[in-house]
Amino acid sequence: MSLTSASPKEAAREAKSASHILATLPAAARNDALTAIHAALSDARDDILAANARDLEAARRAAESGQLSQSLVSRLDLGKKGKWEDMLKGILDVRELEDPVGKVTLRTKLDDGLELTRVTCPIGVLLIIFEARPEVIANIASLAIKSGNAAILKGGKESTESFVAISKVISAALEKTQTSSLISSSHEGQMN
Repeated sequence: MSLTSASPKEAAREAKSASHILATLPAAARNDALTAIHAALSDARDDILAANARDLEAARRAAESGQLSQSLVSRLDLGKKGKWEDMLKGILDVRELEDPVGKVTLRTKLDDGLELTRVTCPIGVLLIIFEARPEVIANIASLAIKSGNAAILKGGKESTESFVAISKVISAALEKTQTSSLISSSHEGQMN
């Protein structure tokens, strides 16, 4: 997970490479990554909410001039009652889910010595484009890690400060886990 100024093609290539590594990590390593993300976001609450406040101020000015809707401004607010706590709880809820990778969902005997088996596996790379919901970064990152997938996230310009702050915290947290081989050293543009 990183912020990058790479071209879309290069970001996709890096995400594909990361997805191959993530798909092979044991469930415990993916769960440890989620624990690290939760702890890091908890510790960085004040900095992230300060970045979110800057986004909110710019969004309110844009709404006053008719460039943004009030509902979009409202969705942007991480400080809204319960929103921050729900984001953090969501990470732990995902961590506690049963491992979705490698589950046998169908087994059929076709012939003597020939059995058909359907096994769940990661998709690979997810591309998610969203606006005005900075908590989506933590939500999607958690789901992607749990399911062994990489994700390329593109947030709306109205949530840039929040996006960057949350992304940097998640990247730093992942650098301290077995997922560290997935981290790119560049921190300037989109998250993958």
